[in-house]
Order: sequence, then C-alpha cells, then structure tokens
Amino acid sequence: RYSNGYPQKTSNPRISSEEVIKLSRRLADLESRHFHSQQKSQNQNTVHKYESLKTSQMQLSLEMEKLKYQTKLTMDWKKNIETQLYNLNQSISVFQNSKKETDLHWLSIKDRLMVIDKVQMDLNFLRDSFIQEQTYSRQTNNNIQQDLNSLKDLFTQENATTAAVFNGHKVAIDRLKHDTEDIKKMFEEQKVKFTNIVFDLRAASQIASEASERIEIHERDFAEVKKELDQIKLDMEILEGLSSSCDNNFGSGRLIWRITEVENKMQRAKDFDIVLKSPIFYTHEYGYKIRGKPFSKYITAKRQCGDEEGEEPQESSSTFIFIPHTTLLKQNFVKENTLFIEIKIQQNTKLETSL
Repeated sequence: RYSNGYPQKTSNPRISSEEVIKLSRRLADLESRHFHSQQKSQNQNTVHKYESLKTSQMQLSLEMEKLKYQTKLTMDWKKNIETQLYNLNQSISVFQNSKKETDLHWLSIKDRLMVIDKVQMDLNFLRDSFIQEQTYSRQTNNNIQQDLNSLKDLFTQENATTAAVFNGHKVAIDRLKHDTEDIKKMFEEQKVKFTNIVFDLRAASQIASEASERIEIHERDFAEVKKELDQIKLDMEILEGLSSSCDNNFGSGRLIWRITEVENKMQRAKDFDIVLKSPIFYTHEYGYKIRGKPFSKYITAKRQCGDEEGEEPQESSSTFIFIPHTTLLKQNFVKENTLFIEIKIQQNTKLETSL
C-alpha cells in the first residue's frame, strides 16, 4: 500500500532498528579494513625508504675521497637539515591542529548519533502507542460497531504520520552517513600525510647522525696526520744537525749530541707523543750504524750454564740506566736551554771462543 507517494511498510518500526544495527556493523567493518590498509601502506613506505637509504649510502661512500671540500658541504648540509627539521615540526603542529578539528567533527558526529538514538526511542514510543491504539480499536470494535469507520480513519492518519516521520529520519540518517564517509576520507588523508612526515623526519635524523660520525672520523685522522707532521719536523731538525756532526764523528764510534730548545722539545714530546732521536753515526769505519733514542723496555737475563766464579757481575760493564728528566734539569746538565749528550762506543778487540 502507498501513502503520500511513499510505500507503506507493514512490518512495524522494527525494520528501522535493524537497519541502524546493520549500518553500525558496516561502519565497524570499514574501520577494520581501513586499519589493515594503513598497515600495508606503512610497510610499503618502509621498504621504499630503506631502498632510498641504501642509495644515499652508496653515494656518500663515493664522496669520501673529497675530504676537505666534503667537510664544508656537510656543515652547510647540516644547517639545511636543521631548517628542514624546523619545517617538519611546523607541519606536525599544523597536523595536530587539523587533528583537533577532526576530533571536533567526530564529537559532532557523536552528537548526531545521540540524536539518532533519541529518534529511535521516539520510534519505539510510537510503536508502543500504535500497538495500544490497535488493541483499543479491537476492543471498541467488539463493543461499538458504529465507531468503526471513524477509528479506521484515525488509524490511517496515525499510520501516515508515522511513515512521514520515519522517512524524514531515514533522510537524516543518509545525510549523516554521507558526512561520516567524507570525514573518514579526510582523516585517512591526514594519517597518510602524518606517516610521510614521520618517515622523512627519521631519515633526516639518521643522515645527520651519520654525517656527525664522519666528521669525528675526519677530526681523528687530522690529529694523527698532525702528530706525524710534528714527528717529521723533529726528524728534519735532527737531520739538519747531522750535517755538522757527520764529518767529525762519522766512523769514530763517538757522538756529541747537541739538543737545543730542550724545554720546548720536551713539552712538544709530552703534548704530541713524539720521540727525540740522535743523529746517525757508526762504531768505526765500515762499522755498524747506530742512533741514540729513548729505551723504555725491560731486559731479562737468565743463567744457562758456565763457571760461576768466572761470571760474577762486573761493575765496570755498561748496562741500561734510567735517567729521569728531573735529574737532567736540576743538576746543571742543561745550559742556556741546550743539552749535550756524549755517546761513545767502546771497542773490545779481545776474541773469545766458547766451546
């Protein structure tokens, strides 16, 4: 049957509540699908970012040969990264504001859902009243047959009013459904943007940490090169003094080592961990080549066999003696910041044969 151009339903208002339940279930299903699709998109973005990071790492390995120029570019690039981080933070704040607006829209949707619940309660009330009216009409039909036509007219009017109210609520529900879908689409777009911003921020922070590590490595390499350069300068000073002493002490087995600027060289040796070495000389003509330098090792001697009476310790034999720097400085060995060290090689012409 039709009333006011709309089909009249004969199954009472229970059908409207079932449709609302189906609509809520469908919304829950759509939310679960959206959650799974979001996880898949995050995995794809992770793989894409990993490949891009591998490509950037290969490019950075090729640029390691340009040490000095690359250091300057790295500092400029670090400033750009900080600017980008600031921009990303600004975009995150904008996203948070949009999220607040989305929450406000969601609250408005909840209010509309509450209105729908209220409408449902009104429909239930109308259904109960309709049942009561129908019962009353049946009772009066048995008692008063004359009022049957008037009651039928009243019933028709009530039914038409109920159908009109139901159709109006249905239109409102459709509008709410459309608004909900629009808000969900906008929320999904905001989530995708936020995910991209988070991945870009992580990539930028990782690249900045790698650049700082490379700068530290370059600084350590520069310190080692500076240390070697100081050692080379010291060796050059020794070689300059070698030309004056080489003619007199070339093969005599005796060397007078003249060390100038003693305090300055000792301080440089402590600061840069360098070692002073004497000029090269020979024990005798066509003899062994010798150079004096500090000795910081230990010597261990162990008796194997032999005559104990003939192998007693001899005080006249030379051995390794430790001379502290304080002894050299306090006992007037240093004059006018200059130290002379005499190195003499004793030649033993006695030939010994062991059986």
